Amino acid sequence: MKKSILKRVFIMNLILILCILVTGMLLSRFFLKTYYLKEKEKELTSIARDISSGKITEDKYEELEARYNIGIRVGSSLLRMPRMHRRMMRETPAMERLKRLENLKPGEITTMEYRPPNLSIDLMSIVTKNNSGELIFVSTPVSSVEESVAIFNRFYLHLGAVSILIGSIISYLFSIKMTRPVNEITRIAKKMTGMDFNEKCHINTQDELQELGESVNQLSHSLENNISKLKIANEKLKEDVEKEKRIDKMRREFIAAASHEIKTPIAIINTYAESLKEGVVDEDEKEEYYDSIVEEGTYISDLVSDLLKLIELEDDTKTVNLESVDLPRAIHYELERFKKLLIEKGIDIQVKLPKKCLVYANKNSLHIILSNLLSNALKYGESSGKIIIEVFIKGSRAIVEIENSGAHIPELELNNLWKPFYKLDSSRSRKYGGSGGMGLAIVSGILKKLGGNYGVSNTESGVKFWFDLLKI
Repeated sequence: MKKSILKRVFIMNLILILCILVTGMLLSRFFLKTYYLKEKEKELTSIARDISSGKITEDKYEELEARYNIGIRVGSSLLRMPRMHRRMMRETPAMERLKRLENLKPGEITTMEYRPPNLSIDLMSIVTKNNSGELIFVSTPVSSVEESVAIFNRFYLHLGAVSILIGSIISYLFSIKMTRPVNEITRIAKKMTGMDFNEKCHINTQDELQELGESVNQLSHSLENNISKLKIANEKLKEDVEKEKRIDKMRREFIAAASHEIKTPIAIINTYAESLKEGVVDEDEKEEYYDSIVEEGTYISDLVSDLLKLIELEDDTKTVNLESVDLPRAIHYELERFKKLLIEKGIDIQVKLPKKCLVYANKNSLHIILSNLLSNALKYGESSGKIIIEVFIKGSRAIVEIENSGAHIPELELNNLWKPFYKLDSSRSRKYGGSGGMGLAIVSGILKKLGGNYGVSNTESGVKFWFDLLKI
């Protein structure tokens, strides 16, 4: 069963109060009388010495007797004494004691207790001699001491009861004040176990509890920071694991796709070469076979080059050197290269370019991007159609759009175009995306290195590819 620290502190304080009171009662019961008599003896001795030395004269006796409840006798004189004291002091000690007292020297002190025959009380007397040789008796009833002790003990019982009541209230209030910081620290600690680090200890006791509260706050801050860092590290680890899984999956798909792309032209080359070797090909067909072998060899060569380029682009350790490139000039250069093909296919070219627009790029990389996008527009665009090339500025970016007329691309397939070896048709025919479907993947990789954005969308008349670069 859980025990409250408030209850424990309260009970301990109450027990402490009771122990103090009981100890006081026992000391009063067994030692107060002895202590009182000792103090009374010192008091009477002081008075006797002052009388003996003459410091206290006879006219002061009555005042001293009334003040200290004592009786004074010098020699045989009982004059000027209250009636009770005259009666008390009339009775002298027994003869044998008097003989012993006669031997006292002036100023010498002795203490004696006796009970006079005509009184039923015990007396304590301090006896000395003055310079005249007279005996001086300073006496007090022992019963008065016992009565005073008894009265004090009875008063102490009532005092103890009141002290327990008041002490209980004070102890309870003290216990609340003492345990409040502990309860506050406990509450904060429970919240910390629940990963709640928002609340802090506010303890101002200027003692160890305040230091403990400050330590808990520091611990809470440290745990919050470390757990936050751990969460970030875990998220990063999850991302790395997921990334590794994706890369592994992409690697398997990449190998499978590359194997498929290379397998077909090799099979064609082997078939044509065996046919030529065995002489089963007519003379008029040999030239066609030779051309096909060269074409397939060139295709494999281009595919391997693109694969190496893509691998290089995916290497994060390698960077592209940026330089100032005139974007319109680069576009005009590529259009000049494709001029013959554009004329053969009857393509109408519409160009909207600024006179000059400098961008941060790599000259060779930019030509690869433009070449692949123009090649796709030619291959996938319709014959006798049109290609629109436009460059415009938006903020700090220069945006290039290349739109060709022709069939639309299914919306679900748009984002897949940038994947290596991806083609719209399941037969993996060689169109749309360069050699083996690598063109757009290379464009994507280069633009990532250059810090550019890119995309593709369907338009009313066909398909539009776009990319942007940082303008100078």
